[in-house]
Amino acid sequence: DIVKAAATHHGEALRYASEELKADRSLVTFAVERHVTALQFAADNLRADRAFVESLMAKNPRAFAHAAESLRSNRDLVFAMVKKDENMLQYASDELRADRDFILQVVQIHGDAVRHAWHTLWEDHEVILTAAQQNPRAIRHAGKTPQRAGPVVSSEDVGARQGPAALPLVDTYKNNRDFVLGMVTKNWRDL
Repeated sequence: DIVKAAATHHGEALRYASEELKADRSLVTFAVERHVTALQFAADNLRADRAFVESLMAKNPRAFAHAAESLRSNRDLVFAMVKKDENMLQYASDELRADRDFILQVVQIHGDAVRHAWHTLWEDHEVILTAAQQNPRAIRHAGKTPQRAGPVVSSEDVGARQGPAALPLVDTYKNNRDFVLGMVTKNWRDL
C-alpha cells in the first residue's frame, strides 16, 4: 500500500519496491497508468511480456519505450505498431532503427518516419528517395555523404510527384542551383 500510494505521486517509486512488488501486475499497471516511465522499474519478465506491455500501450503507447529490448527489437511487433502510428518507430531498439531493410519497409508506408531511423540512414540515397516518394516532407531528413559533393537526393530523383513544392522544406536544397533548375524544369508552376 505504501508503494502504491507513492506511485500515485511519482513513477520512480516503483524503483524502490521489492522484487516481488515489481513483478505484481496490478501494482505495475497502477503505477504505469499514472506515470508511464514506471514501467522501466518493473520486473524484467513483465517488461518482456508482450500481452502485458500491449495492454499498457492501449492506455499509453509511450509505454513501449520502457518495454524490454526483446520486444523493442521484434520486427513484426514494431512494424505492426508503425503501420498504425509512424511515431512508434522512435521507441524501437537502436538495432532495428539502424536496420536498412526494415527502415526501407517502413518508409514505403510512412515516409516521414525516416526521422526516427538511425541517423546514418539519413545519408542513404535509397532510403531517403523511398521515403520522399511516399511523403515529400521526408526530404527534410536527407543528409550529405562525405563521398558526394551534393545532396543525397537530386532533382531527378524527386520526380514529378514531389516537384518544387518540396523545395522550401530544406534550406540546403533551395540554395542548390542545379537542384532548383531541375525542379523548375519539371513544373515551373510550383514556384
